[in-house]
Amino acid sequence: MFSLFTGAKSFRRDRWVGHAGLNRLGLHLARKKLAAGLTTLRRGLLGWGLPRAQRQWFDRQGVLLQEDFLPAHELDAVRREICAAAWPTLEMSQPPARTLRINLEAHSCQAQFPALGRLIGHRGLLRWLRYAAGYPGTPIVGLQIIRSDGVQAGHDPQTDWHRDTFHTAGKAWFFLHAVAPDQGPFAYIAGSHRPTAAHWEWEYQQSLQAHTEPNAMHAHGSFRIDAEGLDGLGYSVPPVQGIAANTLVVADMGGFHRRTPSQQPTVRIEVYFSLRRNPFFAGLFPSVLGWPVVRRRWAGWAYRYFEKMRAQGRPNWIPLGLRPLQDDERNLLADTPKF
Repeated sequence: MFSLFTGAKSFRRDRWVGHAGLNRLGLHLARKKLAAGLTTLRRGLLGWGLPRAQRQWFDRQGVLLQEDFLPAHELDAVRREICAAAWPTLEMSQPPARTLRINLEAHSCQAQFPALGRLIGHRGLLRWLRYAAGYPGTPIVGLQIIRSDGVQAGHDPQTDWHRDTFHTAGKAWFFLHAVAPDQGPFAYIAGSHRPTAAHWEWEYQQSLQAHTEPNAMHAHGSFRIDAEGLDGLGYSVPPVQGIAANTLVVADMGGFHRRTPSQQPTVRIEVYFSLRRNPFFAGLFPSVLGWPVVRRRWAGWAYRYFEKMRAQGRPNWIPLGLRPLQDDERNLLADTPKF
C-alpha cells in the first residue's frame, strides 16, 4: 500500500494502484487530485523570477516554446562538440523507431564539452523544467537521436496521443536542427494538463479497466487516447507544425502529447531533459541525482547497469559502445532551415 504514496502508476503490476474495488471508490482520482493540488502549491514557489506572461501562458497551455534559445555562436559550438566525439550510446527499439541516447553529466561536459555543459546547466532552462514538473530537482539529460522508418514500416507507440503518468512531470527538448511538419515533430494538446469534468470522468473510467487493457503502455499507467476520444473530451487536435532549429520546448507530461507520425524515414536529434519525482513528497528531500557523488557518475553507472541487464537477457536499453554521429546525422546539424 506504500506504493500509493509514490509515483507508482502501473495498473497491471501494482496490486494497489490497479485495485478494482478501490478505484471504483475513487482511489485513482484521489491520487491524481492530491498530486495536482501539491503541484499548484509548489509552482507558486517555483514561479518566482520567471516572466509573468510566459508563466501564465504555460499554466493555461501546459507547454512553452522558445525559439532562438541560444546565441548563434553557442548553437554552433554545441553542434561542433557533438559532431567531433564518439559517444557511449544506448539504444531502445520500438519498431519502426529506434531511440539512441547518450546520457550527459553536467560535470563531465563542463570539462570536456564546455558549450554542451553550458546548455545542460542553463539556469533559465532548468527553472522552466522544474516549473513544468512542479517540483525541484536535478533532471536526467541526454543527447537523443530518434531514427524512424515511417508509418509504412509499422506503428510507433510514441505516435499515440498519451500522457506519461497520473501526475505532473517535466520534459524539455532542445532542437539542434529544424524538424519539418512531415518529419515527426513533437505535438501537444493545449490545456490537457488541467482536466475538465469530462476528462476527470474519462480518467475514472480508465482506472476501472486499465488493469485488463491489452495495450501494455496503457495498462502500465501511460494512458492512450485517439483523436475521437480527445474530441469527446473537448480538446482540439492542433495542426501539425514544424519546429525551427535552436528551439526549446518545455512541457508538462501530465498533458496529452505525441511524436507526430511521419510518412517517410526520418532522423531527429535533440538534447533531452526529464524530471520526474515522487509527486507527493518532492521538495521535502533532495533529488538523488543532485547528490554530488551521483551527479558526477550517474551516466557511467547507468551504462554499466544496462550492460548487466543485457548480459542477463533482460534488455531494455541496449549498450552500443562508442558511436560517432553518422553522416546523415552530421548533415542535419549543418542544415538549419526555419519553418
